[in-house]
Amino acid sequence: MPYFNLIKLDAIDSTNEELKRRHHLALASSKDLIWAESQSKGKGQRNASWDSEPYKNLTFSIYQALPKGFVFDLMQANARITLAIHTALKAFYIPSLRIKWPNDILSGNKKIAGVLIETIFRGSECVAMIIGLGINVNQTNFQGLERASSMAVLAGTKFSRAEVLAAVQKVLAEALEDRTPKDQLLQQYNDLLFKKDIPTSFRVGDHVFTGCLRGVTPEGKLLVENEESEFSTYAIKEVELLY
Repeated sequence: MPYFNLIKLDAIDSTNEELKRRHHLALASSKDLIWAESQSKGKGQRNASWDSEPYKNLTFSIYQALPKGFVFDLMQANARITLAIHTALKAFYIPSLRIKWPNDILSGNKKIAGVLIETIFRGSECVAMIIGLGINVNQTNFQGLERASSMAVLAGTKFSRAEVLAAVQKVLAEALEDRTPKDQLLQQYNDLLFKKDIPTSFRVGDHVFTGCLRGVTPEGKLLVENEESEFSTYAIKEVELLY
């Protein structure tokens, strides 16, 4: 039995946007997975674009309806999905995998995958979430993207995208059914956090300072200790990790 209802498209603006359109037309069903070879407006965190070479990678989104009265927790969803992608990539022996806050997967200091979770509300109630994923599989040219890499570059071999997608679908299906408590998820997430407890530079507005990333709070904020042993928390758009 397939884990998801796979809908393959050649080209589209954004798989997340397509699922939003289908939702508003009452055409979306839970576990719909839209995979597009090319996205003209692929989306990443901080309103960034997600650039991906067609026919080399995986760019797809999953629609998940939420039960009536469900209390949505973005940090919990981010941790659950990002940990699942980490598990899938680890099975392909990609080295030195870490999670870069909030939901990128790095090998060493190179980004190979990203997650973007968006929500749909009806009034004040969250009725669905859309999980957007990009995984660099076989792309080898990242001109102008010095922090990007792919499974193929890091492992020195090409991969079957169908096999990678199947493995990812399996762990995502399990993650969507998983009921691990949030505190345990957050501990697992923090244990894999990129640059945790390592002195590094941060930018807040025009101010650059050195500090140590100590973890992510239950609210999804970054906890940073500066050189004066003072602790501060930052939301996604308030701080930039420099590396």
